[in-house]
Amino acid sequence: MLNVLVALSAVKPIVSPGMLRFSEPGIEAKMHALFEGQADKGDPIMDPPEDIVDDDERWAFVIGETEVKLRHGSKMVETLPYVMQHLPKYKGKGPCGDVYEHYQAMPSWWVSDLCERALNARISEGFASLWRSGLLHVVDKQRVDANGQKDGRPITVGLALRRIVGRVPCAQLKHGFAKLFSSYRQLGIAVPSGIEAAFHTIELSYEAMIQQADGDNSLLPSPVEIDFSDCFTLAPRSTLFANTAKCVPKLLRYMYTCYGGEGMMWGIESGKVVFQSRNNAGVWQGDPLGAHCMGLAYLGFFQLLVEKFKPGSAFVVSDVAHIRPSGSTLAWIIDDLTCVPRQYEALALIDFILAEAPRHKLLCNMDKFHVWIMGKPSDNVEFAAALTARGIKYSYGGLRRLLGAPIGTPSFCVQAEGHLDSLTTAATDFIDQIMQIDHAHAQYLLLRYCATDSLQHCARLKSPTLLRGFASRHGYAVQEAIRNVLHADNLNESQRVQIGLPEYNGGLGCTTTADVLDAAYVGAAGSVARFFEFGGWPEAAVLAQTLSCRADYQAAVVRMNECFQDQWDWDQRRRQAGGEQLLTEPKVMDPARPTLLPVQKDLARAMHRLAGGDNNFNYASQHTIGPKHVPMDRGWPPV
Repeated sequence: MLNVLVALSAVKPIVSPGMLRFSEPGIEAKMHALFEGQADKGDPIMDPPEDIVDDDERWAFVIGETEVKLRHGSKMVETLPYVMQHLPKYKGKGPCGDVYEHYQAMPSWWVSDLCERALNARISEGFASLWRSGLLHVVDKQRVDANGQKDGRPITVGLALRRIVGRVPCAQLKHGFAKLFSSYRQLGIAVPSGIEAAFHTIELSYEAMIQQADGDNSLLPSPVEIDFSDCFTLAPRSTLFANTAKCVPKLLRYMYTCYGGEGMMWGIESGKVVFQSRNNAGVWQGDPLGAHCMGLAYLGFFQLLVEKFKPGSAFVVSDVAHIRPSGSTLAWIIDDLTCVPRQYEALALIDFILAEAPRHKLLCNMDKFHVWIMGKPSDNVEFAAALTARGIKYSYGGLRRLLGAPIGTPSFCVQAEGHLDSLTTAATDFIDQIMQIDHAHAQYLLLRYCATDSLQHCARLKSPTLLRGFASRHGYAVQEAIRNVLHADNLNESQRVQIGLPEYNGGLGCTTTADVLDAAYVGAAGSVARFFEFGGWPEAAVLAQTLSCRADYQAAVVRMNECFQDQWDWDQRRRQAGGEQLLTEPKVMDPARPTLLPVQKDLARAMHRLAGGDNNFNYASQHTIGPKHVPMDRGWPPV
């Protein structure tokens, strides 16, 4: 590894690090406006309730146990030891230079006492002031403002101890947080598979509404994508404290520890402080509880939208003649809102958002305010003109980047220079840049850990039919890069298969989206279906039914069943001969019952095992060696 670091230090950066320097034009002024400006005009911090300092059990946070999922079931474990054991390694230092490893080396009882004190607001005012201060990093948003200057997202890194303490309620209260936020359709906070549930909610909603519209242009869905700017730094602390006391009272003391007073923001470059600012407003993006605090601060707006949009009645058809269906589905992922109103009520709902959002300290980013107009352009002239008058962009094909992937017609999703095409191009360009490094080991590590997963989130969102070409293009680029690393003229089919296999299957671990395409989509469908079943949404029944009727979903399940058919036959014969049943044997999957589908990890593991077994057999046959003499972990076959 030392050789790899030396090799990397000898070349200039191969890609933009994604961070902006404070010396960039306009960045320092923007950060001062966000922090100094908000510090001066922010809402006054609420005084804590009189009994918060007492030993009232309502406010006491006791570090207890948390539920941990296993492959077969779950178990309860002590929260703090579990958090300490699963801290990521070599993370950035806090403003005092502390890192996770410092606290992992300390006596556990002492760390536990520090955590208990912070969670229950029993630390000195001087320590609290340091607790509320952090290092400021500016992430490049990959866009420019009206003045042509780069725009940045402020990320705050606090004390390592603060990050440890924040992980405790994240783990211990995760089920409560998930239930709270999902009821308001906020799926980006504590909700397992939240991004998949949000994306498929939008897709399934407009598919169901198209069927209900039956050709009526006014009843066609009009998906709306809305982004809000600087939600974390503008979040009102007064409503944060009020909603915490109401919904999560055991966290109120810790909220005052984190945000009950003024702290400092420091920007450091080349070992020097180049930026500093007061901060007594907003919440931190970068803190373990940052998204939770943002959600609690805007909980009133979430509730207001649910009451206005009535998502639970989105698919209710009245028995009374001439009564049009009303109600719109919606889904949040942190500060990104997507809703699916019918066209006849879309403008009223858009006007409601434009009017109410500023009252809750939410600023609409009009550059990312998009509407997908369905139907013929000639039938929607007035609707398009009304959107233009409001400064809202629209398209007749779809939304370019909805929660990480495009949504719209097939031609829109796969169009040249569209989101999928641009994402694939960026991923292959990154591979080309990796190959410029003159160090084979460094190339392999970067390919394996940085380049292979560029499209894997899309595989859980988009149909394999649409994504297959892009995934194959990316997978081929990775394989060709590995071929160059090995200085091989060409690779046979067995070698190409082995590139995408994990190490436990005797592969190189460069598993790309092309290797798990169907497994990812089917696994995500199962996760979304289980969310619909247990999430408590009234509209979920229609969404789940629409999911099970999807042609691309059914086809993916059929393809996976066909892949496993030979293995089922072989395993049945083996058990009849006295062998034991495999612990991870894949079951026959029924597309009509998506809630019973295995998770992606189990599906991918079974696919890799199947591919690895076939690959060993084929390789052995080519070399006239029996399968039992070819070890699974033999490494790379000779070229």
